[in-house]
Amino acid sequence: MLGSFWYSQVHLILLNAITLGVNFQFIRTWLPRRYDCKYKGFDIASVNTWKENKNREKLIDYVRQHDPDILLLMEVTSEMKQECREIFSLYSYSLSHYVRDGFEIWLLSRQPLKDTDILEVGYSDTPLLSCKVHFHGHDYRIFSAHPRPAISKDYYVARQTYFTEFAKIVQKEKLPVIALGDFNSVPWEDHFEKFLAETDLASTMGACGYRITWPRYFWPAGVPMDHILISKSVKKSGIKVGPNVGSDHYPVAISLKD
Repeated sequence: MLGSFWYSQVHLILLNAITLGVNFQFIRTWLPRRYDCKYKGFDIASVNTWKENKNREKLIDYVRQHDPDILLLMEVTSEMKQECREIFSLYSYSLSHYVRDGFEIWLLSRQPLKDTDILEVGYSDTPLLSCKVHFHGHDYRIFSAHPRPAISKDYYVARQTYFTEFAKIVQKEKLPVIALGDFNSVPWEDHFEKFLAETDLASTMGACGYRITWPRYFWPAGVPMDHILISKSVKKSGIKVGPNVGSDHYPVAISLKD
C-alpha cells in the first residue's frame, strides 16, 4: 500500500515536471532578462481602470505625474467619470464607446483625433476604436481594443473572432499602426502570435522580457495581459509598466522617438 502511494507521487512529480517544461517552451522568450527600459516621459499610456476600483486617486496621481499625450482608459463607469473629472479635463479630444457590463472605453488625446471610427469587430459589445493622430511629425493609425476574456466557450470564440477580424483591418492600413489596450491575451497564446505574424506588429513589451500587468493583487499568477503593439517601422524610446493605480491591472506606457 505504501509503495503504491509513493509510486503515484513519483508519477505526479514527473507529470508536473513535464507540464512545467512544456509551458517553459512557450514563455521562455518572455522571462525577465537584462534590458535597460529607460523612459523620460510618456507619449501613450493604456490603463484598464477596473470598474471595482475604490482608490481612483491613485489613477489621478498617475496621470498627473506622467502626463501622457494620449491616454486609453478601459472599464470606465459613470462613477469613475465623475470622480476622475480632472483627468478628462486635461484632454481636448476624445473617442469613446460602450463596451459591455456597464462600462465604456475612452481614448483621450491632446492631439486632434482625425478619421475617427467605431469598428464592429466580432460581437457588438467589443468595439474597436480607430483614429488617425499626427504625433512627433508623423501620422499614425491608433487602434484601441478590449476584447472579451476567454472565460467561457462563447467568450473564447468571441475573442478568436475579434482577433481574426482585427488582423484583416490592420492588414489594409497604410499608416504605421499603434494598437493598445487590455487584449485579454498573453503573448505566447497561438491566436496572439498569429495576430502579430499576420499584421507584422511587434509587442513593445518583448524587449523588456516578462512584465506582469494582471492581476496586480496576486503577482505569483501574474501575466502580461495589457499590450501596446506597434508597426515595426515605429521607433520607441522606452516602455514602462506600473505602478499601482488602484486597479487589478497595471498601466502600460511607451515613449516614441521623433
